[in-house]
Amino acid sequence: MKAKLCAKDILGSGLIEEYCLGVLNEYEITELEKLALVHPEIQKEIDDTRLVINQFAKKTDGHPDLSLKDKIFQSIFDGNKDEADRLSYHHFINPHSDLSFWKDQVAHIEDPGKRSNIHLHPIKNEGKTEQFIAWVKSEVDDEVHEDMIESFLILEGTCCCHLNDQKFDLKPGDFLEIPLYTRHSLCVTSKENVKAILQRIHL
Repeated sequence: MKAKLCAKDILGSGLIEEYCLGVLNEYEITELEKLALVHPEIQKEIDDTRLVINQFAKKTDGHPDLSLKDKIFQSIFDGNKDEADRLSYHHFINPHSDLSFWKDQVAHIEDPGKRSNIHLHPIKNEGKTEQFIAWVKSEVDDEVHEDMIESFLILEGTCCCHLNDQKFDLKPGDFLEIPLYTRHSLCVTSKENVKAILQRIHL
């Protein structure tokens, strides 16, 4: 993202939450911190968000479970539901990503129609963050990531994802994040291929 950030676009956009969770790139961090210096409402939102995150961290006693980030986002967005629909600055997928928005963003990219089981089409490569459109025909074998956080937002089709001993049945609009060192696999359960936004944040 190289466009200048505006204060009115920040509140309720998700950028502050992503800033506090440490997933923004250097440019976005710099621009947001500049705005916070001259807009007290932005700094207050940053402080409030950090407080929420710290409260959740204390409750988990340093051992967060898989649902922690979902709870954080839910707590933050409960007070901003009207503004949460303003998604033009949502650079990262998250539990509150809007399905229609993302489908529109990638509607011009056609299914390659290849016979391979998995096809990735890059849509973002910025800093430590990569995003792809992923088409999966049948399954993704077991894998474990030690140096990146992987997540995806289902756009089309349905699938079943296993995280260690947990099972998640996913449909369009569902988001799932894979924690570090977690064995995971995916099996398509629909007649049509699964199409998803795949996001990788390298550590």
